[in-house]
Amino acid sequence: MYCLAIFFVAILSVYCNPTVSPEEKLTLTAARQEIIDGNCTNLSDVNLVMSDHVKKAAIPFIVRDGKTSWYGDQKIFCLKVVNYHDDGTVEVTEGGVNHSYVTIEMHSARSHALEFLVSIYAK
Repeated sequence: MYCLAIFFVAILSVYCNPTVSPEEKLTLTAARQEIIDGNCTNLSDVNLVMSDHVKKAAIPFIVRDGKTSWYGDQKIFCLKVVNYHDDGTVEVTEGGVNHSYVTIEMHSARSHALEFLVSIYAK
């Protein structure tokens, strides 16, 4: 019983932490829905090394998953993953900006479609 009480106190302290403002919570939530990382200003199609449109239809009661990877000799300086729906999450699981590889995993909400546009810029 003592361990259970400590568990609930730990959970409440994470969710009720007064040092995290509502704006920061919103930013953290939005960051999981799409990713724009690195120096993504003044982009040129010359530096676009991969563009992938990941799309899967909705299936009732099922969470749709997608995964894409890129490996190369150039260093990634900009990574954009845009979500075409209001739900779903995206996460960089390996590599990313300042690496020569990246693996990205995407998940839809239950019973919803999955649709992301992944753009990787490197030089």
